[in-house]
Amino acid sequence: MNIQLSPAPAVTGPADIDRLVSGYGDAWNESDAKRRLRRLQSIWHEDATFENAVVRIRGRRDLNAHIGAFHGDCAGWRFVVEDVATHGSHVHVTWRLLDATGRERLAGHDVGECAADRRLARVVSFWRT
Repeated sequence: MNIQLSPAPAVTGPADIDRLVSGYGDAWNESDAKRRLRRLQSIWHEDATFENAVVRIRGRRDLNAHIGAFHGDCAGWRFVVEDVATHGSHVHVTWRLLDATGRERLAGHDVGECAADRRLARVVSFWRT
């Protein structure tokens, strides 16, 4: 028996981590749909999935629409990244969500998995209550 293992795509260094995490945060904080979609194109795989306690979304355009709805409901709110860790093709981001006055409204962490093209293929978001 000949078993060949190929390595999983990896987030290979600080530049990849910075690009993914800042692009992801910038996309969530961008209220303009066209600018947000451009940001997502560089970091979000076309068929990637996003899920949290209330939604499961597939695809870049649907994520863009979901973030747009968030901005419609929560104008002026923003995500602040607190901590980042990586392992192989996975990235873990701890964040806080602040309202327009700077008050924390929610906190949590996202676990992402990268595709071979080093864009996010899946993100699962967990909320701290």
